[in-house]
Amino acid sequence: MTNRTAEKTEACAAALRRHRFEAEVVKDAEAAFALMKAVVEAENPQLVSFGDSMTMRGTGIVEWLRSNGFDASKPYEERLEIRRRALLSDLFITGVNAVTEQGTLHWLDKVGNRIAPVAFGPRKVVIVAGRNKIVADRAQAE
Repeated sequence: MTNRTAEKTEACAAALRRHRFEAEVVKDAEAAFALMKAVVEAENPQLVSFGDSMTMRGTGIVEWLRSNGFDASKPYEERLEIRRRALLSDLFITGVNAVTEQGTLHWLDKVGNRIAPVAFGPRKVVIVAGRNKIVADRAQAE
């Protein structure tokens, strides 16, 4: 990670903290997986749900969650019902389309299954963002 990338990442995490988010910066996808797995295990949730994203897939957490009882190969109507239940989950893990250096989060979601649980419902939400998701401002997030 270059010095500029590290500075930008730390500045973004600090901005998120000012907005009362807990923010952790990790060095790579392997460390992100270890952190998310530790959160799942520490929370010991009855119901875990997740909003799929390429960033999350890159960490391995999606496959780990699926190997622990979550299956996306179900019929569409059943998957919609699972997404509705995510609103009542104990723990929800999702990616984000962009995070600004000012600490604002931005999504574009066809169904809304990532946005709704982040806004309200689950007892705890974990948002995963790679360095590539950090942008300068709202205009770049769009």
